[in-house]
Amino acid sequence: MVKSPVHCFLIFAIMSLSLGLSTSALAQDSMPFNFPDAELSEIIAQYSKATGQAFNFDANVRGKATILNPQPISKEEAFNQLADVLALNGLAWIRKDKVILVQQARKVIRNSIAVVKELPPLRPQNMVTWVYECKNVSAEQIYRELRILQSNDGELNPMGNKLVFSDWISNLHRVAKVLEVIDQPTNPKTAKIVQEYRAQLKAEEKKEPRSRPHLGGEGGGDNSPRPEAPHPKAPPPQPPQSK
Repeated sequence: MVKSPVHCFLIFAIMSLSLGLSTSALAQDSMPFNFPDAELSEIIAQYSKATGQAFNFDANVRGKATILNPQPISKEEAFNQLADVLALNGLAWIRKDKVILVQQARKVIRNSIAVVKELPPLRPQNMVTWVYECKNVSAEQIYRELRILQSNDGELNPMGNKLVFSDWISNLHRVAKVLEVIDQPTNPKTAKIVQEYRAQLKAEEKKEPRSRPHLGGEGGGDNSPRPEAPHPKAPPPQPPQSK
């Protein structure tokens, strides 16, 4: 069947229109996001203008960052990069209704941050409270091992058989990998040896402390009594004095 010129023109027009719509949608979803040595407030303002997202932050939100994107990026990636530079400056964010509140990370921990049992994706970077239920090792023991892994802004508290982490998502993913190694079933033979050793220590603590042996004189290692010091000699009698 031979297609008429009109038919071919209609197909070409439909394809061009579809391609134009796709390109237009892609352009609407992307934005320039290039900031060499810029103030954080300026970066937030530019993102807010391009996306229509409302932000609130106080005077403590300050600092500088460099974001280099020679080509426009998606608005989703722009927010990921914004969250990254906020975290580098010790700042976190909270979404309240339609507004994003930016504060110092230590303040956010005391505020209404999300509480989760499953870790969210690595991006966008933010702070969350993660509740981990210990399976094989006590929470107190894991707490002693893992408290050094907290970030400068993070907190870790044992509660019963659970651990409550408040920290950056990226650091919590690292802690989760460590927990996979630590929180494992104990070898029965090893557990028995440890239990017997602890029982032995408790038994020794109940015993009365041994009396310390009496040490000998200087340089002596025996318990023999020290010799008594000789009494000083009486002075010789004096001759009678003449009157």
